[in-house]
Amino acid sequence: MPVALCRLGVADQLGRSTLLLTTRGRKTRRLRTTALNYLMDGDVAYVVSGRGPHSDWLRNLQADNRVQVQVGRRRFEAQAEAIVDPAEHRRVLGLWAEQSLRTAPPPAVRRIMRRLGFDYEASVRKHLDEDPPSPIVALHPLSSGGSPPLKNDPECEPGAR
Repeated sequence: MPVALCRLGVADQLGRSTLLLTTRGRKTRRLRTTALNYLMDGDVAYVVSGRGPHSDWLRNLQADNRVQVQVGRRRFEAQAEAIVDPAEHRRVLGLWAEQSLRTAPPPAVRRIMRRLGFDYEASVRKHLDEDPPSPIVALHPLSSGGSPPLKNDPECEPGAR
């Protein structure tokens, strides 16, 4: 889902659990914002890399794990941590799949999506069966008294990718 639609609140109206993740570009050092589906478990937000280890946002946070997160109107600084423990990975992936199927688009929309070549349920099942599994990242909120907010370097313009 495009970042602009998320900022307008359209994702919430469509029943999508979408957050905006802002990372610092590993090469450009510019701030990069990506819309991602997420799962909340307690205070921690989890995101799954649908493109595996090749997602730009994932590679960016591997270079700098301090990120900004926006869920609805709530914004917070977070520290990103890849989930490497296999049991924790399975637990979070199972919760993510349950939520994804529960908040799936309505059946009529899913039928149209299938005609266009995208099977929503098959996509969720694919993530459960992948070997190696899709990377999962935990976004741990930083305390409000912590680090100052991310800002672009003065010579860089903000960008979204």
